Amino acid sequence: MALCVGAWAILGAAIVVSTAGCSSTDSAVTTPRVTSIIVRAAHITEGRGCGSKATQIYKYVAVAQTTPLQDGSATDVPSLVGAGLFDCFADASFVNVAPERANSLVRTSVQVFAFNAAAYAAAGGDSVLRDRIARFAALRDQGSDAGDAPIAAEVAALVSLQPSFSTTCTATRYPGVQAVASCAPLALGASAVGGAAAASRVELPRASFARTSGQPATCGADYTHIRYRYESRDAGVQITQPVQVACATANGASASESGEAFEVVTLTPSTGAYAFTVTLLRQDGSTLAETTCSADASPGVTSRATCAPLPAPASQTP
Repeated sequence: MALCVGAWAILGAAIVVSTAGCSSTDSAVTTPRVTSIIVRAAHITEGRGCGSKATQIYKYVAVAQTTPLQDGSATDVPSLVGAGLFDCFADASFVNVAPERANSLVRTSVQVFAFNAAAYAAAGGDSVLRDRIARFAALRDQGSDAGDAPIAAEVAALVSLQPSFSTTCTATRYPGVQAVASCAPLALGASAVGGAAAASRVELPRASFARTSGQPATCGADYTHIRYRYESRDAGVQITQPVQVACATANGASASESGEAFEVVTLTPSTGAYAFTVTLLRQDGSTLAETTCSADASPGVTSRATCAPLPAPASQTP
């Protein structure tokens, strides 16, 4: 009885597309050795961890391609070996990666696009990433007829999704042998896969701030400016100089009149938790109240800060 593996395989926590292959359980037939490539999840999460925090890996995409031979000659194996979407704790495994030339070494490069939870959601989540893997599957089914340009376009599409981290791994595969890829340290953003680490952005509220009691403080009625500074232990950012901005919108209307408005703070490309100290100022420059806000930053992602309620005015304090 023969067992055939199709182009799609769902392996535990991974969605993978690679070359199809067959093996047999008949005692009279010798089971062929399987050629495979594996990228250890531990190599991807090393120094970062696996989880939903801003500094951790949540999920990653791995794209394996054949690289030119050392002598510079073209290979006679398909350029695209396979692509897959993996949970942070799952190894990236590409099995049955034939066709190959007998008794020869073939070098393989694996590009890794790693997302933290916020970046993964911003990229569109499972539906978008699974669709991207399906596109690689279609190209893989075409074999060498697909050409390099469509593959490069799909890789560029992954870069545009703003991964939190990236790296490139390499493996030398030989018929019938499982090759474990060696990976470079993670780089920030898509800088290791042909892209760049985009700026991180955080939205601070300007229109209103909740209070521990009573109605929220609103722009215009209670305060006219906000002053903020921030720091991040995760990103190694020391506390910054304070920045003061009017809570009114650019067209002169108060933020409370024109709808919810935010101060967009542009950060250097980074991942991690940021802490903001925000002071609300009256027209005469006196302080109405002070609060703390927090946000998780990720390259290319705009996140919204969450602020603690303002303390009750002194006259209301028991």
